[in-house]
Amino acid sequence: MRRIPQPLRNGLCLLMILLCGCSSPVQTEKPHPLIPPQTMREILTDYYQLEATLRVCERERMENVAAYGRQQWDSLLHKYRITNEVWEKNFCYYMTQSELSDTLLSKVTDRLAAMEAAKSDAMRKAADTMPEPEFQLEESGFEEIIF
Repeated sequence: MRRIPQPLRNGLCLLMILLCGCSSPVQTEKPHPLIPPQTMREILTDYYQLEATLRVCERERMENVAAYGRQQWDSLLHKYRITNEVWEKNFCYYMTQSELSDTLLSKVTDRLAAMEAAKSDAMRKAADTMPEPEFQLEESGFEEIIF
């Protein structure tokens, strides 16, 4: 069984904290408009990637991380043509439906793990197929100096 990477575990913990922080009571009615499960999976995948990026930025002590994060979040909402209000209502709906949330989070986790594996494979292949240098090192004629 594959081990879940630390950033992903942190993201899942954050997701659960957000779930507990939904301000509305348990929502049983579907919000309008309802974000389809496939799209919700894509949004959550992008969200976790954004969270990982922001953690790296914070670790590297980059400036304006909060402003950058807000800008990227706004771009993500724009990409899916939703508002923050629509996102929050749908997020709370999905997370309060245990069967839906379990399935959704499982698929998001699987997708992120597959993306990470593909990235690792690509990096390994790139390292294995490094081209030979276009130049030849010539003997310099210097004798080895022994200290």
